[in-house]
Amino acid sequence: MSKRLLITLTVLLMTFYNILILPAGEDRSQIRFNDSVAEAAYGSSDNLDSNNRPILIIKNISYAPETVEAGNETTVTVTLTNDSNKAAKDIKITLTGLKSDEFTLAEKSDTKYLKSLGANRDTKLEFSLLASAKMTSGNYSLGVSASYQDEQQQSYTDDYNVFIKVQGKEKNADVAINNIIVTPKEVKSNESFSLTFTVKNNGKTRADNIKVSVKGDEGILSKSPDIQMIESLEPGKSHAADFTLFAGGDELKSKHYNIQISLEYEDAAKGDAKVTVNQYTGVNVNTSNGKLIPKIIINSYRFKPVVVRAGERFSLEMSFLNTSSARTVNNIKVYLTGIDSDKEGKIVFTPVGSSNTFFIDSIKPKGIAGRNLIMYTIPNAEPQTYTVTANIEYQDEDGTEHKATELIGIPVIQQSQLTAGEISLPPEAFIGEPTPISLEFYNTGKTKLNNVMVRVNGDFDVQEKQLFVGNFDSGSYDYFETNIIPTKAGQLNGEIIFTFDDPSGEPQEYVREFTVNAVEAPPFDPSEQMPEEKTNEGRNLLTKALKNKSFWAGLGVGLAVTIIAGIVLSKKKRKQSIEFNEDE
Repeated sequence: MSKRLLITLTVLLMTFYNILILPAGEDRSQIRFNDSVAEAAYGSSDNLDSNNRPILIIKNISYAPETVEAGNETTVTVTLTNDSNKAAKDIKITLTGLKSDEFTLAEKSDTKYLKSLGANRDTKLEFSLLASAKMTSGNYSLGVSASYQDEQQQSYTDDYNVFIKVQGKEKNADVAINNIIVTPKEVKSNESFSLTFTVKNNGKTRADNIKVSVKGDEGILSKSPDIQMIESLEPGKSHAADFTLFAGGDELKSKHYNIQISLEYEDAAKGDAKVTVNQYTGVNVNTSNGKLIPKIIINSYRFKPVVVRAGERFSLEMSFLNTSSARTVNNIKVYLTGIDSDKEGKIVFTPVGSSNTFFIDSIKPKGIAGRNLIMYTIPNAEPQTYTVTANIEYQDEDGTEHKATELIGIPVIQQSQLTAGEISLPPEAFIGEPTPISLEFYNTGKTKLNNVMVRVNGDFDVQEKQLFVGNFDSGSYDYFETNIIPTKAGQLNGEIIFTFDDPSGEPQEYVREFTVNAVEAPPFDPSEQMPEEKTNEGRNLLTKALKNKSFWAGLGVGLAVTIIAGIVLSKKKRKQSIEFNEDE
């Protein structure tokens, strides 16, 4: 090999090293990512024993520009972290899951190489992607595959998912999940943590009947209601959501657990079509200092009916879980507090047929005990979520006493109430002829009604059978009018039906009944009609009179005489009145 060729190869290798591994004079493993960027990608490594092997995880992702728009290029920056005490070497990072109608490469290679990544160090990797113009607004998944070795040349492979939010170009509702916060970010076994986020409509139209739910990996349980409902979100408006979760069970491992946040909503611009949005976050669980004290939690609770309405009874069904896989809990006493008053001290909930305290003999390891309470909500309860505390006292197998508290959120809505005025209808209607019918209707409840529809049914034909009102605010009123056409004689029965969705999305119906007596139309009598020659004769006489100057002169004289007579009579009456007053 010639000396010139050797020098050329050396230069090429150094250039390759500088581009793909480390820029000259810069330690990329020292680069840290801004913690304010929302966590949206998580590793799937099952073994997080950082003392035995290197562990690579995706800490954060970011985009440039910040909003990824369909049809445009974007640079996705992935922050790769060595979350261990061991260095990782010969690292190969490959982007997977690319699709022609979603994300494609805007560069030549889908693979990045790193020579090494030290213990507890971070580095950034950039991928240039092109978002397809066909993409609609939503979150899209890509895969990241990492292969690497430790110092003993033992090979490892981990796979991760990253989720990229794309802004489509369509003009419709676009509900997104923002500002995801997990507090604390690391929990121990049998500890609770909170998950908060913002649900925002970034679209151009209103979103209705938004259902929000969360689901964690095995071992992550929700202590909040399974579903939280948002009545509607106008464009640009947002709603704060809050869930309480629990890392439970003796089988938990020290690792990162994924949590899926799901939205389902109706786009006002698309009728009843439902749109689904999924977003992901997670929590780190550390079991190294886990205690063997058995824990009791409320792993689920629900209401029947699903929506608690003011002025009605409801059933509160609670499920109590012993999170321990080895120890039985005994002598369990549960009593509820905060059920009887709101912020102003007014009674809100009242137990029906029982007290607010109940007893459970025992719950086996991983066992569940259910209890049901019938409650009544006062009619004037404000529409909001009320917090009830479940105080739990129990003993383990050694007789040691323990205490725990669980929170139950009870969302209350006011009764939806639509009323209508008197139906305006003639006492009789003629067969085959249109008969007008009308009435006013009002939203007399304290909540907005959605998808209000009015229609008429009965033993007759209807010219305009239905009216779509749409959203109907509290305190509003409207008017419905149409014509019915009887097709037979006798008493005909009909009804005006109002249908609407209440704030929980449940369909409701309000009906007003009416009757009308249909009779044959009276026969037509030609003799009652004035003969045509007489009609023409009268018309001719009127025309001649209007053209006659004497007619107009006589009409003027008559008017003048009438006016003069009125003045004279007025003066005479006034004079008599004055004389009468003088006599007094």
